[in-house]
Amino acid sequence: AFAGTAFLECPLTLDYAAFERSLRAADTGIIPRGGTALARAIDTSLDGFLFSEIDEAARGRTGRWIDWGGLIGLGGLAVALLLGAFVARLRALVRQRTAELAASEERFRSIFDSVNDAIVLLDPDSGAILAVNRRTCELFGYPREEITRLAIADLGLTGNGEPQHYDPAWWRAKAGSGRPHLLEWRARAKDGHVFWVEASLRQASLGGVPHFLVVARD
Repeated sequence: AFAGTAFLECPLTLDYAAFERSLRAADTGIIPRGGTALARAIDTSLDGFLFSEIDEAARGRTGRWIDWGGLIGLGGLAVALLLGAFVARLRALVRQRTAELAASEERFRSIFDSVNDAIVLLDPDSGAILAVNRRTCELFGYPREEITRLAIADLGLTGNGEPQHYDPAWWRAKAGSGRPHLLEWRARAKDGHVFWVEASLRQASLGGVPHFLVVARD
């Protein structure tokens, strides 16, 4: 049995009654710590198959252990080794895939930040800024970690100079039309100065989830 720890609940035996008692005793309450300590379970099974002193003690007391238990132990060892090889291969594949994803993300970030237009990715429901490129930070005067705590309405003003209000219905009508929606946008930088930008609004799907994408240039 194993979870956060591994332990021998029932050794190899042909005593079906003993095995059934062990099986009935198995319960979530006997697990001292949650988790998936698979590697520890493999080590424990190897100990139980080949190196356990329980085998010798039980053989002497009851005679119920079969003489060819060593053969079964070798079979169990083979299974454990195959399982160990599978786990090792799985871990290697996970590490490889993780490295590939990290490299892919780094390439994307490099391209994203090399674009001369400001690019802003928005949550369609709240207008919260989810991601920006380097040019956006330069244009509005915010560091990346600060601007991604704002909403798109914090970066613009109405024609009367009032802070903008985010209207999801308006954005869905414009950005979700199937083609870029162009407009002149009165923007406001962190230091308070106001400037006009030409902005393109569109809807983008990331992982099957719709987002709004704003591309702006001054």
